[in-house]
Amino acid sequence: MAFMTPDDEIERLNALNNCLLLNSEADPSLNNLVQLLSQKFQTPVAHLSFMGADHQYIKAHIGFDLTEVPRDKSFCNYVIFKNSFFCIEDSLANPEFALNPFVSNLPHIRFYAGAPLRSSSGFAIGTLCIMDTVARKMDKLEIELLQAFAGQASLQLQNIELNHCLDLSIKKQNAFDYNTKSTNTVGAFAGNIILDLIKPIETIQNQI
Repeated sequence: MAFMTPDDEIERLNALNNCLLLNSEADPSLNNLVQLLSQKFQTPVAHLSFMGADHQYIKAHIGFDLTEVPRDKSFCNYVIFKNSFFCIEDSLANPEFALNPFVSNLPHIRFYAGAPLRSSSGFAIGTLCIMDTVARKMDKLEIELLQAFAGQASLQLQNIELNHCLDLSIKKQNAFDYNTKSTNTVGAFAGNIILDLIKPIETIQNQI
């Protein structure tokens, strides 16, 4: 099924792929943040995810066991498309969402609210969201609080990205140092062999 994409979809996906987070292991700090988010808003479901080309990849969650969701079934894709906060107060009252399998089946989502997670380059690479099995509303302060959580999560992701880049640089440098050392060792060994060959030749020449 088709789904909506933002005008900057190609650049957004490039930013997601370049940040090295999509295939990384889940960071404990993200799970802690999602748990705190669920407690603060008193929702049974909350998660942090990245939006790929065709699937949503959930990296930290509570009350939601899936790690991947088809993008055409994802509530979070509306956050990505709008590039801003998005809320569904009652999914059953909205024909666009009432037939969604996550509404008609487990976990029976009635309420959804999400805010974008941004890369260091400013693109919406994912979402931080809360969900409930009952309809509810959000006031201005609650919306601002969720956006503040998303901003904090974005900073954490950017720090994790920076650490991954540093680790990768260190590994590359160590590999370079090892290869350089190996080359020098082989060179020295070859030099010793040449010297060992030259010495007998010089001895023979002196005897002639």
